[in-house]
Amino acid sequence: SDGSGLPPFPTHEHLGGLYLFAGSTPWLPGFEAWAWETVTRFNTYFVQCPPAWSAIEDPVLMERIALFTREMQQPDLTAGDPFAFEEFPREPLKFPVTRRQLFSSMRTNLEVASGKAEGGTALQLADLGSAPDSALAGLMPQVLPGCTITVEQNMVFGQAPDGPRPLPLFPLDSPALQVFNLFNGQTPLAEVSRQLADMHVWPRQRSFAYVRGVFLTLVLCGLCLPTG
Repeated sequence: SDGSGLPPFPTHEHLGGLYLFAGSTPWLPGFEAWAWETVTRFNTYFVQCPPAWSAIEDPVLMERIALFTREMQQPDLTAGDPFAFEEFPREPLKFPVTRRQLFSSMRTNLEVASGKAEGGTALQLADLGSAPDSALAGLMPQVLPGCTITVEQNMVFGQAPDGPRPLPLFPLDSPALQVFNLFNGQTPLAEVSRQLADMHVWPRQRSFAYVRGVFLTLVLCGLCLPTG
C-alpha cells in the first residue's frame, strides 16, 4: 500500500479453501464442517480488512462469500440438516487430508471386537464407512489425547492434536454432545446407541445410525479412533 493512500493490509495467514466458492451449495455430505470453517475464516478476515481494500476485491468472490454465509446462517431445510448424523453415507471414508497428516503417529489398522487372532476381520480406517453395523457395534471410540475442544456461539469445535485449526463439530444443544461424552475408550458403540435411544425415546436403528455418524465424523476430523 506504500504510495497508494490505502490503509495497511491486515495481518493474515494463507486462508486456503478459495476453490470452495467455485462450487455450489449445499455442500457434499461429510464436508460440511470443513466448508463451515472455511466460510467463517474468510468472513473473519474480511471483517478485519480495511473498507478501502475490500472495495477493490473481486466482486464475484465477495458475492460468493455472502451467498455461502447466508446458506450457512439460514440453511435450506429441504436440503437436509448438515448435522443429521444418522444420514452419514455408507461408503469408504474419504479423508479431506492425507492419512499421513492425520494419523502419522497412529496405526491405521484395527480389529473388530472378535479379534483377528480369533478369526475376526481386520479393517482399515477407510473401511469403517462401509462396514456393517455388526462390525462396528463392539468398537469403543476414544477421543484422542491432546485434542482441544472449545465452545463458541453455541457450536462445539474440535482441533486434532496436530490439526492446523479448530473445526465445527455440532451444536451445543445437539444429541451429538451426549454421544461425544461417551467416547471414552470403554463404551462400545452398541451401548452408546442404547443409552441415546433411552434418553430420546428413539428407535434403536435410528439411534445406532446417529451414533455411527458422529463417530465417523470425528474419525474424519482426526479427533477419534476406535478400540476394541
